[in-house]
Order: sequence, then structure tokens, then C-alpha cells
Amino acid sequence: MCYLERNNRWECRDKTDKWLVGRLRSLKLRCTNEGTNGYKNYQNVCIHQEWLDNPLIFCDYMKALEGCDPTRSIDRIDNNKGYVPGNVRWATPKQQAFNRRTTIKIRWNNEDMALQNFIRDYTDLSRTQGVALYKSGLSLEELNVYKPRGRIRCPRRRA
Repeated sequence: MCYLERNNRWECRDKTDKWLVGRLRSLKLRCTNEGTNGYKNYQNVCIHQEWLDNPLIFCDYMKALEGCDPTRSIDRIDNNKGYVPGNVRWATPKQQAFNRRTTIKIRWNNEDMALQNFIRDYTDLSRTQGVALYKSGLSLEELNVYKPRGRIRCPRRRA
């Protein structure tokens, strides 16, 4: 379990608590330190104050979530909300990639997926070609049967 030392640093006796506190430190740096790589994407993301005040509460909460494993990462379910109870989960790299703001999400055969995965699994197009054709107005059904002949030129959208 975690305990507070005299120098005001949280230390842990348990291995799981130790890596969880490390994850919390990373979240805090990413959201508050302008010198970190991801700061511009996280500067307006809040972290539950009780977790910052007492990492033991954070550790207990994260351990209770399904999938608690050092190979997974902490993911916000709704990217418009912060790292708060009810909005975090343990995610695989595939889940994290799907949950990016830039991912184009589609529904194909009653399955939610990223457009790039649809293009990879159901077409003969490159990712770049498929995304360009989709953005130019082709439906998923049209993309599914589209046969590329050399370089694909997509009509430019007018603003």
C-alpha cells in the first residue's frame, strides 16, 4: 500500500501500486507540464482532484477496473471529459487507436470499426486512397467493390 513520507512524496510497498502511481505521475505531467510532448493535446484535461491528493484512492480505483494490467494503458472513454471516475478504463493499443479524435468511425456489417481497418480488411485500396475516396463522397458499399486502376484522383472539395 502507499504511504506518505516526510518529504511529501508518495511511496509504495506493493508492486502494483508502484506502477499505478507511476501512471498517475505520467498523467499529471502530460496534463500540467508545458515541457512534455503531449501537453498541447492534454492541457485542458483535468484529473480527479482526490486522485492527485491521495494516490492510494487512484490505485484502488484502477485496480478495481476490469483489465488492470501493466501491458494496458489508461484511456478516457469520452475524450471531451477528464481523467475522472467513470470515464477511465484499461485499454489495449487497438482500443486506444480507435478512441482517437482523428479516427473516422464507421459501422459495417453491424460492427463499429475505424475506417482504416475497413479499408485494410474489405478493399483493395491503400489507406490513403480509401480515406480520400470516402471523404470525396463514396459510400462504404462503393468502397467495398471499388477496384483501383493505377493512381486514384479524387475530386477536390470546395469550401
